Amino acid sequence: MKHKIWLHSYQPTVSITKKVLIIGAGLAGCSAAYAMAKRGWIVDILDKASAPATGASSNQQAILTVKPSNAQPLIQQLWSVGQAYTQQVLHAICGESIGEDWDWPGVLHLHPDDKMTLTAYKQSHDHISNPLKTENESDQDLSTAIYSGGWVNLSRFCNQLLQHQNITFKGSLDIISIDRINQNWQLKTSNQAVFSTTALIIANSYLASQLFANLKWPSQVMRGQISYVPETQQSATWKMILQGRHYLTPAFKHWHSVGATNQLGDYSLLERASDHETNWFHLLSDAPELAQALMLSNQSKPSMMTGWVGLRSVTPDKLPIIGPVVNTDIFCKQYARLQYDANAQFEALPVYLPQCYVTIGHGFRGLTTAPLGGEYIAAALNGETSMLPELLLQSMHPSRFLARCLIRRTLNA
Repeated sequence: MKHKIWLHSYQPTVSITKKVLIIGAGLAGCSAAYAMAKRGWIVDILDKASAPATGASSNQQAILTVKPSNAQPLIQQLWSVGQAYTQQVLHAICGESIGEDWDWPGVLHLHPDDKMTLTAYKQSHDHISNPLKTENESDQDLSTAIYSGGWVNLSRFCNQLLQHQNITFKGSLDIISIDRINQNWQLKTSNQAVFSTTALIIANSYLASQLFANLKWPSQVMRGQISYVPETQQSATWKMILQGRHYLTPAFKHWHSVGATNQLGDYSLLERASDHETNWFHLLSDAPELAQALMLSNQSKPSMMTGWVGLRSVTPDKLPIIGPVVNTDIFCKQYARLQYDANAQFEALPVYLPQCYVTIGHGFRGLTTAPLGGEYIAAALNGETSMLPELLLQSMHPSRFLARCLIRRTLNA
């Protein structure tokens, strides 16, 4: 008898025909495509959009950093391992474009209730001389902690991930049905196109629940808005990322990014002046002298700002959904006793859909967890043993929410 056996490791049958289809060409899908292709698999990656990385993965300066927090040690471990792996991939495929498509200047984490002055901000630049430095530092005099971190142009990163010769992107395709026919997955689109594949990876963010509604993945939409502020002669020399209530990036193509707002369950892609005002207010609160140094243009006024809006998928426990997909009907019958005994133990492993994996719900830490998720899935489908700790894999397992629905008797909710 094993406790929560539905979360235990599962090794799929390795396919002789190494062909995989991925739904979703954002960071999660592109990361999985890269990890599969480098193992020799033939990859087709489909998306509703006409090009990769047009949704939440189009952010031109996504932040990658890990700082100590009150999060559980397991979650902190996920973030640390994820950051290290993303750095590894960045060096492998974007190493020559540092300073253009990505940079690693370090992140100044402002302590709560403190304010960043121009003097302290400039002094902080002297504490990291190597732009690829990975060791954490702190300075008690600055009321901040300097951590390893940087920014990445997600759109460029995603497109670089897809450059492998084994990967083919196919856009403007709206998947309307997924079936299992003759030991293959068959997908149909709204324009009557049909795709057949051995293995399937679902990576289309919050839209995944529309294709697999009965799997009870509670992935919700989180709308985020970033504000762009033009650089000034003074701010053009700023190199480090400032992160307090919100964040301020070094200028990229002469524009700083300030953000970001977060609204759960909001699907609007329209920019809002009120969100620009919120971003600006938090920058004024965290670093009034830096904000004042940027107020030299009408485009620095919230009412005149432009920016970026993206929709991300988030989960109730703030952890991504990464792993194999179960047969829901069999799962609910197999573990029905959970409805009456939440601590019930079982002997039999769940029945999984053949060679079907999911990677969604990465939220605002997608740059930390999506590349790692793609690597884990690729290793599993290729018959490799995961190097990630079992408890870490269980914390991200897709079946955790289905089991909770049984325990709470909310399967039909």
